[in-house]
Amino acid sequence: MNFNDEYIRPPDEQRTMRLNDFNNINNNTNNNISITDSDLAKVLKESQEEYELMQYIQQIEQIEEMERIEAIRKEKELLLLKEKEKQEELNNEINKRTKEFSSLKVKFNKLVSFDATNKSIYELILNAIELYITCDIDNYSVEEEEYINIMNVCKNIRKTTEENIYLQNLFIKT
Repeated sequence: MNFNDEYIRPPDEQRTMRLNDFNNINNNTNNNISITDSDLAKVLKESQEEYELMQYIQQIEQIEEMERIEAIRKEKELLLLKEKEKQEELNNEINKRTKEFSSLKVKFNKLVSFDATNKSIYELILNAIELYITCDIDNYSVEEEEYINIMNVCKNIRKTTEENIYLQNLFIKT
């Protein structure tokens, strides 16, 4: 005998269990269960109905989920369309304002380099025009004294009546 064989446990006994045989279940006296074909058919039918109901519920849930997804998609499309319309309106407004003030910007840019005494006023006017063109502001509020200085400087510039109206609408005295 080997040294390792002493410490090895012998195998357990084999046990066998017999499960109930459903063909002979009615003959078993210990069980009071009697299953007939009609009972099996009834249980099978109930099981089938429950399965079909679960399938129907899953289909309804899938349809509802698809409808929710479709509603979200339509909402996103609508928001994108509104955003696109807003952007087009903004671009149209910028183009309109650019046309209104393009000749005035050219005139003031020329005068900035020649008239050093009024350079700060010209730069203020140019900055206000630029803010107005980019739709950052609708008008530029200035104090009454500054408003008078701006309008006096603008009187010395040759401009059309439309351009004069544009400037008067741009600058507002507070």
